Amino acid sequence: MKKYKIFNKTGLAICLTLGLVAGSACSPTDDGPSIDDHFLNYEIPQIRPSSDIPVGAIYWNLGSTGVDEKKYARLIGEYNQSGQYPQLCPNVRPVLGRYSMDINKAETADLIQQHLTWANNAGINFLILPNIGLDTSKGDLLN
Repeated sequence: MKKYKIFNKTGLAICLTLGLVAGSACSPTDDGPSIDDHFLNYEIPQIRPSSDIPVGAIYWNLGSTGVDEKKYARLIGEYNQSGQYPQLCPNVRPVLGRYSMDINKAETADLIQQHLTWANNAGINFLILPNIGLDTSKGDLLN
């Protein structure tokens, strides 16, 4: 049975040469590419519009979105470190609380007025409303 030498002189020389090449390729002084060299790194100039730009928003009832009493209680719950899921708590509580957009209720007018006030304060010039009697839970509002 013939035995092969794994480390003969030629193999050892090749291994040492490859090791030196690999070691010299990794220079600690090479910082690599800089973000300053990237073609997308530039200042975007501020351009003032020549006229007012109208801003609009779609105003429609999203429905319950599947939020039942249990989910809503968790949504508005207080932070409890010893709770089962202490990280699940709101960062900002809903300002108007839980409400429905039922047009048969008198308080819905106050809710809509608050939404209109917020839209006006935010600089929204117009609202896109759904068609009367449109079931917004079925289909796309814009089609």
